[in-house]
Amino acid sequence: MDKPRIFLGSSGKQQKLLQALTRGLEDVAHVEPWTTSFNPGTTTLERLLELTHEVDFAAFVFARDDWTTNSPPASDSTASGQGSPRDNVVFEAGLFGGVLGMRRTFILHASGAKLPSDLLGLTCVRYGEATEMRVVSQKLRKAIETEGRVTRIEGLWWQFSLTERSSREPSAVSLLRISRGRDGALDLNGRSWQEDGTLSARYWSEAAKERKDPPGVFYYWKGERPRHPNAPQLD
Repeated sequence: MDKPRIFLGSSGKQQKLLQALTRGLEDVAHVEPWTTSFNPGTTTLERLLELTHEVDFAAFVFARDDWTTNSPPASDSTASGQGSPRDNVVFEAGLFGGVLGMRRTFILHASGAKLPSDLLGLTCVRYGEATEMRVVSQKLRKAIETEGRVTRIEGLWWQFSLTERSSREPSAVSLLRISRGRDGALDLNGRSWQEDGTLSARYWSEAAKERKDPPGVFYYWKGERPRHPNAPQLD
């Protein structure tokens, strides 16, 4: 079975840490650090949206990359603060968490780094120094092996209609393609053929939504039967 894919995100300051993580995970997953995941011709956000539907896991390093200052009262001349992760890393963690779920989106929380209030209470992978990446890698490996790959519905699917309802609706075989656009929305397109190989119908989704319980796809569709000009339209 093919190994799952994991995306690694961090600030530019944490590239050595990413290299250590890559070495620690590469035998159980295809590791894609952000430094090698972006292609010419696409914006960063476009590629991130694509990756949320391509990978099985994501991990983000919340290190003390920046300094967040707490606004003091006007009479106080001192300002307290705390080391905090880069804003874009926090954003990306939320982006992947919204698609993959937080069981598959790992927050690597450096000791002393500020954690956004929305993530308080979330079980993070905590570390003190970059030298602790071996322990971090072991925790991620265990989670990856437990969860496994994401089951995705995208692909090509054959459908069979073996009951002839009328001379204008004979038995047919259909090929349904389920894909996702760059925005992550499901898109369905289908073709049907009669026994002699002639195209009998074309249909496509106008809106589609994936259901998890029970698993399946709910969609509104339109179509046409090009074989006969008087054939009923599949609206």
